[in-house]
Amino acid sequence: MKFQFRVLLVLLTCILGFGVVVFSPSPAVAAGTWSAADYIDSSYNPAFTSMSCSSQTYCLAVDGSGTTFTYNGSTWSSGVQIDNEVNGNGNQINSISCILNTTSCVAVDSQGYAVSGTNGLWSAPVLITGTGASTPGALSLNSVSCPSQNFCMAVDSNGNAFTYNGSVWSTAVAFDPSTNVKAVSCPSSNLCVAGDVNGYVFTYNGSSFGSGKLVDTSGGNNYSVASISCPVPNFCMAIDQGGNALSFNGLSWTTPTLIVPDYSSLSTISCPSSSFCLATINTSGGSSYFGYVVMYSNGVWSSPQSVDTTGNAVVAGACPSIAFCIAGDDGHGNVFIYNDLNILPSAPQSVTATPSNASANLSWQSPSSQGACSVSSYQINVYSGTTLVKTVSISALTATVTGLTNGQTYTFTVSAINCDGASVASPASVPIIPSAPTTPYPYNPLSPYRICDSRTPNNLIGTNGQCNGKPITQGMTLTINVSGTNPNGTASGGVPSSGADAVILNVTVTNPTQVSYLTVFPSGTNPPLASNVNFAPGQTVPNLVQVALPSSGMISIYNSLGTTDIIVDVEGYVGSAPSGEGLYNPLSPSRICDTRPNMSMPYSGSTLGAGSTLSIQVDGKGGVPSSGVSAVVLNVTETNATATSYLTVWPDGTSRPLASNLNWVPGQTSPNRVVVPVGSTGMVSIYNSIGSVDVIVDVGGWFSAPGGSGTLITQFSGITPARVLDTRSNSGVPYENSTFASGTVLSVQVGGVGGVPANATAVVLNVTVTNTNSNGGYLTVWPTGQIRNTTSDLNWSSGQTTANLVVVKLGSNGQINLYNYLGSADVIADVIGWYQ
Repeated sequence: MKFQFRVLLVLLTCILGFGVVVFSPSPAVAAGTWSAADYIDSSYNPAFTSMSCSSQTYCLAVDGSGTTFTYNGSTWSSGVQIDNEVNGNGNQINSISCILNTTSCVAVDSQGYAVSGTNGLWSAPVLITGTGASTPGALSLNSVSCPSQNFCMAVDSNGNAFTYNGSVWSTAVAFDPSTNVKAVSCPSSNLCVAGDVNGYVFTYNGSSFGSGKLVDTSGGNNYSVASISCPVPNFCMAIDQGGNALSFNGLSWTTPTLIVPDYSSLSTISCPSSSFCLATINTSGGSSYFGYVVMYSNGVWSSPQSVDTTGNAVVAGACPSIAFCIAGDDGHGNVFIYNDLNILPSAPQSVTATPSNASANLSWQSPSSQGACSVSSYQINVYSGTTLVKTVSISALTATVTGLTNGQTYTFTVSAINCDGASVASPASVPIIPSAPTTPYPYNPLSPYRICDSRTPNNLIGTNGQCNGKPITQGMTLTINVSGTNPNGTASGGVPSSGADAVILNVTVTNPTQVSYLTVFPSGTNPPLASNVNFAPGQTVPNLVQVALPSSGMISIYNSLGTTDIIVDVEGYVGSAPSGEGLYNPLSPSRICDTRPNMSMPYSGSTLGAGSTLSIQVDGKGGVPSSGVSAVVLNVTETNATATSYLTVWPDGTSRPLASNLNWVPGQTSPNRVVVPVGSTGMVSIYNSIGSVDVIVDVGGWFSAPGGSGTLITQFSGITPARVLDTRSNSGVPYENSTFASGTVLSVQVGGVGGVPANATAVVLNVTVTNTNSNGGYLTVWPTGQIRNTTSDLNWSSGQTTANLVVVKLGSNGQINLYNYLGSADVIADVIGWYQ
């Protein structure tokens, strides 16, 4: 009956033209309780200027000296000054915005500077204003809003807006010339609403602002729009400096309605949903409401409520949910917490997602607390990166989410819903990538041949000349044909026109103009969250790539930045083969060749000179049987090079092909994975073009010849790459914030993750290291539960980002180990297929 009465009251109010906001001391508005004052800011004099909460367990409060205080769900940290510009003096931070369910925040100050931070680590202040400023720091940034980690908008005192893409700020966009814009709120990167001191609002549509609309006349006196909060595209609430509130339904604004009886200035508003808001009351103009707030619930504003009994104004507040808010006072360093958590369920836990064909299967555990009334349903939020793709409602603890795109990365959160609303979202699931079913096939090794070279001139003709004169520019995707190609000038010996499920390629970049990366993926799908080759200007960098082939037989290669030439050599393919051929037998890595002097290893002292070839025995070495072998998986590393050169690896006893496996400049130590057929004598040959170089060879597995066998015979299934490891801070991927220290080992779960079945025996990964800080560092990858040996999979110099394909046997628990030898480094791993 109460609900029906309220609905009727709101409808009558609208019909009679009195506005949509009414007073009520309703328990629905003030059912929760406010805590006593918590004294956290010993600087005492600076007022809290802004607050933001990304969740009930992560909030920031900012004072006038540029100092932040962090709330972790139970306690506040001591203050950390994040803004000391200009001239080393702390500036007043006017606004801070923290991205939903993250620890990433952006703050802006009174001198035109912006500061970004994650996990309490803050950047140096960056001056972003300039247009219309007579001197740097002359324009105040008044408000900032960040709906995602890839988009923020800030507005300044001269009618300008600035957007942030997660790394850089745009130049000023003037939309309200020479007017002080006080507030902005963005529910998404495609919608922002800004308000100025003259009562105008402006709407941003993702690319530009529309003309201003006067919405706050307040009885003929234009009041300043003090603050705006837009939790969803079809709802905004704004407050002004005359004690009024007005709302937006996606189409039109209501007339201002007085919500503070003595016309006191309102300072901030925070609305976590369209049904709940908190507004704080400034005391300018002789207000009698010192220490009061007003709260909005289901269309009704409460009377002012006393929060701060110390006699100070409550001037800043933030609410991440309808059941939790924080507020701060004006100059005494006190904060207050509003808690009505008993009305809502707790968050579901242990959200598990497994990929399927254009879909995902989800399960989770019910919440530990049902709230004031029982949980009736669950809401699944589907994200691609930080973008909310769709929501799904369901009453069960399991669900199949359909309508997804194969090859695209997704994560999922789940909220529990009872009669009072939704819980906070669960922790996100592990990222998954839906993919079409694949059929396991054996591997067919080929003598390497070149099918793409964008440099001119070159000697490639016909189909193999498809890339001639086609360097890849910034943001460009080059699509090339693989199926039906053969060595230059021949009609056989290559990838068949049909029946190839995946292909192994050696992809080399040369002549790049910027730091960038390549992503190689099946044509006709979206580029995955993965990289295959990482490089810097002037480098020549190769990497082995294994990629699934679609029915078109085409693959696509995407370049992120700058321009680069590209070279592609075919090494083999996965497809039908004679019985017993091409079945993979993974091994724990073993070193079978090291030409450096005094290494007590085979071929020690056999440094390769210019134009020289070294043939090494593979069959019968490092766990490879002495017969029945068609090809081997090697990690080949060059070091001590005296000139820019390359290596070619091919079956011993055959003609050296037009192909390369490693490329380098002097001073580098560079590895690359090589899958190569063995010659009739069980040997492979290695050729060096220019200068001298030492070569190290580690064997990691072998493929059977027709009728062959082994202790562990498996076939390959390829998938669209899925990221299973990223140790960088806040990567949103498993093992985030786990940067490798020197001499440390990390065990990584791969079986049962990213589309790999739990019973897989070996996996193919592209492993990348970045943020390296030492020379002579290397990474070793091996099965968990086995002893680490002296092999290496990646080698790098300080500051280098490098990648290598790794084919590694899984431990009995589906895990692999990674060991970092020296210095610190972040590691990224993308799984592209498995053997089973």
